Order: sequence, then structure tokens, then C-alpha cells
Amino acid sequence: MKVSLRKKKIARNRESLYLDFYHHGKRSYQFLRLYLEPGQTREEREEVRRIAERIRSRRQIELSAGNLGEVTLFRAKTCFLEYLVMRYETLGHKNYRTTLKHLKEFLGNRTRLPFSDLSTTLLEDFKEYLLQRMKPSSALAIELCLRAATNHAVKNGILSANPFNRVDRIKVPETKKEFLTFEEIQMMASTPCNHEEVKNGFLFGCFTGIRQSDIKKLTWRDIRSGSVHFTQKKTGKVEVLPLAPVAKGILSQKEKSLGTVFRLPSVSWTSVVMKKWVQEAGIEKTITFHSSRHTFGTLSLTYGTDLKTVSKLLGHTSITTTEIYGQIVDSKKQKAVDSLPEIKIGG
Repeated sequence: MKVSLRKKKIARNRESLYLDFYHHGKRSYQFLRLYLEPGQTREEREEVRRIAERIRSRRQIELSAGNLGEVTLFRAKTCFLEYLVMRYETLGHKNYRTTLKHLKEFLGNRTRLPFSDLSTTLLEDFKEYLLQRMKPSSALAIELCLRAATNHAVKNGILSANPFNRVDRIKVPETKKEFLTFEEIQMMASTPCNHEEVKNGFLFGCFTGIRQSDIKKLTWRDIRSGSVHFTQKKTGKVEVLPLAPVAKGILSQKEKSLGTVFRLPSVSWTSVVMKKWVQEAGIEKTITFHSSRHTFGTLSLTYGTDLKTVSKLLGHTSITTTEIYGQIVDSKKQKAVDSLPEIKIGG
């Protein structure tokens, strides 16, 4: 088994680095998502090559050890910290860098953490360490990153089972799903907003349920035959969503181009715009851009769409996720009944 580092020319004069695996006359490839760019300095290009070479070297050692029947002993001693570094360098996810930083701080003077040391006690202690320093949602993001890495290690034969299977997942307190009523949507629509694209994008979300990240990358080519054809960024699922008349009306007022449909600013700046707009509309709720998705779910159920259909429209992988909207609508019905005037019934 031989592992070679190679490069391939791609668009805009860039070069993509990849690994070439040759074994028993057969070849396979792994692209590293590492690139040599035209504008890079010599030092920057050398650093990229060094990262790629470290990955190639680790792959060669792992595969050679496997061929010699030394997998169990060799892989049990493999350093989990180095494995996380390799995952970060390969995927480039910011979460891996953050996870590695906190794990190193937790370990203190220990510079190595063999896979064989990933005990239930250590993982539980690390959970407590995280929860003492950050919100449960942030701690959960780090835990999920570790779970993904150990799952990958199981697939590669480094671990026989994921040690996290013996550890309860960090629980995040359920947050209230804020939404707008139809009357409140009308109030928002009638109120000027200092960023028209945010206003249009948010109202479009109220009548489609599409997430902010997916609205931001929506192009005119995705709008076909009265529907939106897109791939959910969060789940990777391909969706075809029929457009409501209001959503079509919003699109009809926009000028078509080769670019994106809604030119939304950054998430942080969108939040600033939303806060000011909601206040000026006189709505006393904590409404964010994501509230448009909750609004679509509750509106659909309020106006008679069944739970299963709403689940499909929202692209949920499980109807259990959609049931929270059903609970909200039931609560609204109860409040409506409770607000009916009382009458005195004589004997």
C-alpha cells in the first residue's frame, strides 16, 4: 500500500492537493480540501504542503500498520489530539479548532491522549468542565464535534465502538419559539425597514418556512414552475417547495439577475436591522430572522394544514420536531376559548 501526495489544477489557476492510494494494482483518491492559491507567498504555499504531507504520512502509517496486522495495538495508542488536528486540517471546520483548544486546556500538562484513554469518566469530567465555562448550547456544539470525530474513528477501525455511546448527551433547555400572528406580520409589512432586502427576505421566510442560510444562497435558477428547488444547508436534503401567493408577490417585485435573489447582509448585521424594525413596528416580542420559520409553521397549522404536510414543507427529518408547532397552536386555541365572555345561567 502506497500513499502519494499529488495536486490537480482547478478553476482560477488554483491547485487542489489530494492523496493517491495504490494497493494491489488499484487506485483510490482523497481530496484534502487544501489549495495552492495564485496569490499565496512562497512561505504560505510551503505551509499548505507541510499540512498535506503530515496527513499523507499519517495515512501511510495507519494503512501500513493495518496490513501488518498491528491495527489494534497501533491504533489504540494513536493520539486523539493529533487525530482532531488532522480532522480540522482536512475539513477546516471552526468547531474542530475550538474543540481542540478546550480539550487541551482541560488536559492541562498532558500533551497526548491515546484513544484507549477515552473513558466514560474522562468524557463525563470534560462535560462538567465545559458546562462550568459556557452555555449548554455551546458545550453541546463541542460535544457533537467530538462525537463526530469518534464516529469517524469507528468507521476507520481505530475504535471498535464510540465511547460517547456510554455518555448522556448534554441537555440544552428548550427555548421559546417566538412567532408572529397574521396581524403582526401585517404590522411588520406596513412598517418601513432601513434594509429592504432584510424586510423582503424575512417576509418571504414567513410564507415559505425556508431557513435564513438557505434564503441567503437562493438564486433565480432555484425558482422554477412556481416552486423553490433547493438543497437545505443544514440537512443536505433536496427540497421542492410550492410558493404561496404572498411569496410569489414578493419575488415579482424584485429585479431578476444572475446572482442571489435576496442580498442579505451578515447574520450579525441582520440581527441589528431586525431588532430596530420589530421595535418600530410596535411588536413586543423577541423576533429574529429565524422567527419567520416558526411563523410559517404556526400559521400553516392555524389555517388548517395537517401536521404531516407542515413537517414536509419545513423539511423536518422527524415529525416529532414539528409537533412543537402543534402544541403552540393548541395553546392559542385554549387562550381563545378562555377569553370568551362569561354568562350567568339561572336555575
